[in-house]
Amino acid sequence: MLSIPINDSGFHLGTPISEQYTAIIPPASFSLILIQLLFLERLVSFIGWWSALFGVLILAQARPANRVIGNVLIAIGALSVASASELTHLGYGQFIYVGELIAAILMFLDS
Repeated sequence: MLSIPINDSGFHLGTPISEQYTAIIPPASFSLILIQLLFLERLVSFIGWWSALFGVLILAQARPANRVIGNVLIAIGALSVASASELTHLGYGQFIYVGELIAAILMFLDS
């Protein structure tokens, strides 16, 4: 990652980096980075979803219903951030803020 050449002229101050990184990173390097990021992101999402599902199954047997609902809300919030992040990697950077907003709302509903 540190050895990838960067196109400085593609950077515009005041524009979020999530909307302009496709212009900064060369196309040949971008595809390699994209494959790595998508793989790691899906791996982390998979682990998070299985953890949430396991938590729901365990909590459903021993805890009140509000704990189960809270765990489901956390899982949905994680999915919204992961989905928005994947869209950002594909060049649709404006959706990252929507995903983060949905996740924040769901976390506050949990508390």
